[in-house]
Amino acid sequence: MATTSESVVSALSPSQERLIRDTLRSHYELPAGQIASLLSSLSDQLSKCDEEVAKLERRITEINAHRAVLLGQYHDCKALLAPARRLPPEILGEIFALTSDSASTSASANGNFNYAASLERIANSSILALSQVCARWHDIALGTPALWSKVELDAVLWPSPDTAKNAMSLLQVFLSRGGNVPLSILITNNTDMPFHGPALQLLAQHSLRWRSATFKCPMADLRHLAPVNGNLPILETLEIIHLGEGAETLSLFEVAPRLRHFTVGATLLGRVSTPPVHQLSQIGLVDLASTDLPSTVSTMAHMSDTNSFCMRFYLDDWISSRSNALRLDIPHTSSDVGRLSIELVGEFYRHHCQQALAAIFTGLTLSSLQALTFRSNEYPHFPILWSQPQFLALGARSGFEGHLHSLDLFHVQITETQLLQCLSVLPALMHLAVADHERARGRGANLVVISDSLLEALTRTPDAPCLVPHLESLHIRSRLRFTDDVYLAMVVSRLEPGGRRFKSLVEMLPQGVDCRHFDPGAVTRLRELVACGDLEMSLPASW
Repeated sequence: MATTSESVVSALSPSQERLIRDTLRSHYELPAGQIASLLSSLSDQLSKCDEEVAKLERRITEINAHRAVLLGQYHDCKALLAPARRLPPEILGEIFALTSDSASTSASANGNFNYAASLERIANSSILALSQVCARWHDIALGTPALWSKVELDAVLWPSPDTAKNAMSLLQVFLSRGGNVPLSILITNNTDMPFHGPALQLLAQHSLRWRSATFKCPMADLRHLAPVNGNLPILETLEIIHLGEGAETLSLFEVAPRLRHFTVGATLLGRVSTPPVHQLSQIGLVDLASTDLPSTVSTMAHMSDTNSFCMRFYLDDWISSRSNALRLDIPHTSSDVGRLSIELVGEFYRHHCQQALAAIFTGLTLSSLQALTFRSNEYPHFPILWSQPQFLALGARSGFEGHLHSLDLFHVQITETQLLQCLSVLPALMHLAVADHERARGRGANLVVISDSLLEALTRTPDAPCLVPHLESLHIRSRLRFTDDVYLAMVVSRLEPGGRRFKSLVEMLPQGVDCRHFDPGAVTRLRELVACGDLEMSLPASW
């Protein structure tokens, strides 16, 4: 190699180089033969250089190819040390399941029910993608029945015979790979066409595996499920949301010995037969209009203290005049229901909200109620307006002072004065959730509820009674308009060393974060209490 380099450098002698440069700067002409000889010599040297470069390039190519092979082998060997290879198949299966759940939840949350997305769900494409990583992952993905337990079918899967055939083939494979594991089923039909009967009939053949079933479709579609009647031994959760018209009744689910959670749409009220109410632990009536409230409240008469009941309703259709009062002739109902959740859906007029809540409170006696929750799915833009006189009357009539243990007012617009008055008649309360409020995009309320006076009223002292003496947990969403030492004193007063731990949760609203930070000394003391086991508390990251 060195010899070649030297021969290239010595192509022209120094005297020849000087001669050429001097000649170029003058009008003197060299003999043609001498120029030809120089050109021939230089051409030979260039050819040798080109040959050497070609050899070197071929060698570099060979070395690079060899290096690529070595690098691949190196990475393969290094991969043998990857922690993922040491995970048991059961753990990998759990991780795969999280991937599948995430994909399904994301699609459902986005209302993604087009043909391609629905086909991917029935094909379980997220799991199939994992199965392509390696042979081991392939075996786990296709050989773990629990990964094939959530069946989601939408009516868009069956627009033509060809697409129906393809979807049915995927459904059969899905059910086969699931083995005998319990199934979670979601059937959706928002179209004007009937659901594909063979698909429902195929699912009905596996009714012994149904653990959870949700139907968001016209009642007429469910006629294909006749074989499930009496064949639902492990069904625990059932949700039926009726879409469309019709007056059909449904008795398919009357025999389901393990059914505990039942949710039904307003239009199906009284038209779906289920096991006895005392067998159910959670009952929900959803998609209610304000006109459905009387019949909804009446259904509570048959419930016991083992039942949790949720009524989810709309108040306004925005067609009726804002000035019109709601006409809610709710007959008085006595109920032994144990837990009640009142949930408002959509936007509403403030005064209509207050009227509806007042009518519900007035129409009920709840002699066994242990937990009461309020929710607005448009909060914070539309908080629930509190009806103080009617609630106090309900509490006195029902004997809340002896059995109401949990009160969640996160989405309720209630003043501090009203809250203090309510708490004064709820000595049995053990769990309280309450919030300050902030307007958002010009809607909602600006209201401070959690203040020093509220916290001081909740602070136990040796020489004076306090509100809610049996309080075990306090969950607040706050603008931090209280004094940190007052909050700390309240927490410390509730601790029972060696006894039940007090639980305190604090969420800070954006304005609260902007206004100030929590006192470092108080935070240190709270951390000490958590460390010694007397206090259960999740401290905000900004503390």
